[in-house]
Amino acid sequence: MNLGIIARIDYINEIPKGDKINYIKFITDYLRKKRELVLIDWRDIDKNLETSRYLFCNKEGIHLKERKTLLTKICDSLFIKQLGKIHKEKENFLNFLDSLEKFRGKIINPPQTIKNNLSKQYLLDFQEKGFPIIPTIEIKNQISLKELKKLDFSFNQHYEDKAKDLVVKPKLFGEQGFAVRKLSSFKDQKEFKRYLKQNSPIIVQPLIKEISEKGENSLIFLKEKFIHGVNKFTGKFKINCCEGIQCSIYNPSQKEFEISKKILDLWPDQTDYMRIDLIPYQNKALISEIEVVNPAFYIENVLELKDNFAKKLEDFFYK
Repeated sequence: MNLGIIARIDYINEIPKGDKINYIKFITDYLRKKRELVLIDWRDIDKNLETSRYLFCNKEGIHLKERKTLLTKICDSLFIKQLGKIHKEKENFLNFLDSLEKFRGKIINPPQTIKNNLSKQYLLDFQEKGFPIIPTIEIKNQISLKELKKLDFSFNQHYEDKAKDLVVKPKLFGEQGFAVRKLSSFKDQKEFKRYLKQNSPIIVQPLIKEISEKGENSLIFLKEKFIHGVNKFTGKFKINCCEGIQCSIYNPSQKEFEISKKILDLWPDQTDYMRIDLIPYQNKALISEIEVVNPAFYIENVLELKDNFAKKLEDFFYK
């Protein structure tokens, strides 16, 4: 039976802004030379796990099939890789994950693992365990800008500065930098109150100046095995492709490996692949994010990584 990859099939031949290649197309072309596979958009899958269309991929090419087909008839494993802007489709996406519970094949990563990672609760949990997290406070209720500015982050033993600005972000569905803002960007309490209403609960963190100075280091793991590291830099406090990202190969320090191993050892859910993001801070590293929903590999930004990564991904799927 075939491997199924959850991807945006309408954009299979497009290169997204800021990328050098379409990484789904690259992975598909690499794998289909040896094995058949299918690409499916999660939006085309109904509650009975029937898809209205899919791309069938083999060494002859990529072929669109437009007929209602039970998912289990075309694949026995699913790699959830490309989801799009799910923060705009929260209810539909959660319904999709619920439907996947009926799938009897292997799912990478499992639906419950993805559901749990849609919340930033893990930052609070690991912070409580003493991990070097960017200091994080959850705000559930109404709070004023004035009160927020008085928050004290000295409880975190890994953080030594007095915050010159704060960053607020949604605790739930915080994907692709959505609704991530500096506190100083709000012109008044009325605007901030509107933000709270739209995004509550939120988490608040001090702005780490090293993000704009040195960027963020990402460590990619397949089944707890380190695959490669990437430094991402925008010169801004947000590290997203839409911010004009620059990426380069990064060799993690021993300390970063140690932090990552502890995260992998203590992660509460079953995971098949994970990305751990770390911020250089005063000769240390602070954890900024742990991604298992559909973690980016950045081979579309650092082309030197793509061939070696494709071989490792093939081994991961088929060995």
